[in-house]
Amino acid sequence: SLAKDKLVDYFAMDIKNDFDNYGDIIGIKNYNTEKVRSSVDYLLSNAFPYEFRTTLIKEFHKEENIINIAKEIKGANKYFLQKFKDGGSCIQSHLSAVENETALKFRDILKESIPNVALRGYDI
Repeated sequence: SLAKDKLVDYFAMDIKNDFDNYGDIIGIKNYNTEKVRSSVDYLLSNAFPYEFRTTLIKEFHKEENIINIAKEIKGANKYFLQKFKDGGSCIQSHLSAVENETALKFRDILKESIPNVALRGYDI
């Protein structure tokens, strides 16, 4: 309704993880991703300017997750991989950022189905 009423001009949507593992990263087992999928589909329809973004966390994001995300948002206009910084309010302690080399590898995997992929917060 915000888009319909022209109350926004840009959407930035977090993709926490692939749909099969979404609940793990948000702390809700067996999380129903139906609404997340619906939002993704809406944005992929190019009804509004948007970007997708994922904050990479070493303990949650492996190559398999990235491959699945690439399939789930294939054809997206913009996708950013963000470097994790612990702000002290995470669902668990002792989480860490994905290393530069791994972030670059993830970016390259994603570029096969999403041409405009960039890194944020990485000194690369």
